Amino acid sequence: MFEIRDSLRGLDDDGLQSHSCEMIKHMKHAWQEYYGGAKLQIQDFTTQHIDVPKQNNLDDCGFYMLEFMRKWDGRFVPALEPDDIVELRKVLTYKLIATQPFNENTNAKEFIEENTK
Repeated sequence: MFEIRDSLRGLDDDGLQSHSCEMIKHMKHAWQEYYGGAKLQIQDFTTQHIDVPKQNNLDDCGFYMLEFMRKWDGRFVPALEPDDIVELRKVLTYKLIATQPFNENTNAKEFIEENTK
C-alpha cells in the first residue's frame, strides 16, 4: 500500500491527488523496470491518504517530513506541533554550525546570511 501524508494540503486537495497519482505511476514504472523479476510486485498496491498534523506556513514541509520519518513506527502517525518544528530548526541549525566543514568555511557569516533570507 502507498500511504500519502501531506502536512500542507488536505485530503480533498486536487493538486495532492494529481501529484500523488503521478509519483506513484513513476514509482511503479521504475519498480517494474528494475525489479520486474522480484518476488514482491507493487503494481496492484492500493493508495491511502492519511490525515497528518498540518503546518501553519509554506516553509516547514521539509521539517515535517523529517520528523514524520524520524518518529513514524510504521503504523501510527506521530503527533507533531508547530513547537516541535521550531525545536527541530534549532537542533539542525546547531548541527550545521557545529560541523567541521562549516567551521572551516572562511565565509561562514556570509554563508549564513545568504542562505537564511
